Amino acid sequence: MKKIFLALGILIIAGLSTFLAIKIPDTLEKNKVEELKVAKKFDVKVYESWLLTYTALQEAEDTFYDNLDWNDEEKAEDYKAKNYPEKAFPTLVEDFGISVQKDYAGEYVYNKQKEAIIRYLDKELKKINTAINNYQAVNPDNPNAFDATVLKSLKDYNIVFSKIKNNLENTTLEESKNKPIGEVLKRGLSEEDLTKPLIAGKISTEYVMTNLKHYSASYDAGRDKNSDAEELKKILFTKKQPKQEKK
Repeated sequence: MKKIFLALGILIIAGLSTFLAIKIPDTLEKNKVEELKVAKKFDVKVYESWLLTYTALQEAEDTFYDNLDWNDEEKAEDYKAKNYPEKAFPTLVEDFGISVQKDYAGEYVYNKQKEAIIRYLDKELKKINTAINNYQAVNPDNPNAFDATVLKSLKDYNIVFSKIKNNLENTTLEESKNKPIGEVLKRGLSEEDLTKPLIAGKISTEYVMTNLKHYSASYDAGRDKNSDAEELKKILFTKKQPKQEKK
């Protein structure tokens, strides 16, 4: 089963290695970098754009590059609160490969598995594109490097998800039977293309969460807030009570 996702897995590992190799320039001390992450001013609409961005990027990372552990009660509760998909991308790909590459698999099974992956991609694309369309830089006339990285990470995910969707829509049952599913999905995508969203996304979510925490009280006291954004904030910051041990 693991072999089905091997082609994409190799690329993801390579990207993680690249990410871990990134070092902060010696001329910048760590505390100075942390200081630069905090936006210099607060705005309700900017804060709400951070909420949309963080949830979109975190869900994409959690469900595209890894599986979801629904058997873990606490994790399952968190997934439900965040409205995560029932199956993550690696699981959907495994299901597709196992079902379609059986000798007796026909068009019905093929279309059913393909549509499941496309529904996942459509859901993630909607969140990513909503974040792109609503993202607001703290200083629109002169966006800082972190704002630029956030938009880059969102657009990188858009490129990857859109390309994989297009590849699926243009493949056939015969091709899916005769080629590794990873090869079909990543057609036209380089190693760099597949790992860029994860690399930029790590930096972006850290930047956005730093400011979500820093300006949390300011947002709570603000006016003209969006009710959906307030709900997102509750989901992100509501602390779960530890479960009582059964006596």
